[in-house]
Amino acid sequence: MQVAYELPNNTHETDNLLSIKDNYKKIVVTGRYHDVEQIAGIPIIYIADWLLAES
Repeated sequence: MQVAYELPNNTHETDNLLSIKDNYKKIVVTGRYHDVEQIAGIPIIYIADWLLAES
């Protein structure tokens, strides 16, 4: 899991997760809402949605 207040113009957050070679689910949680749902197959989730999710 990677946490960022806002998605930058680069892919730093997703690149770090993609470099980890395991089968765990990878997600990025952001403090500001973005219309982006995923980058390179990694879900981008707004923190309010993540906190309210029932999983």
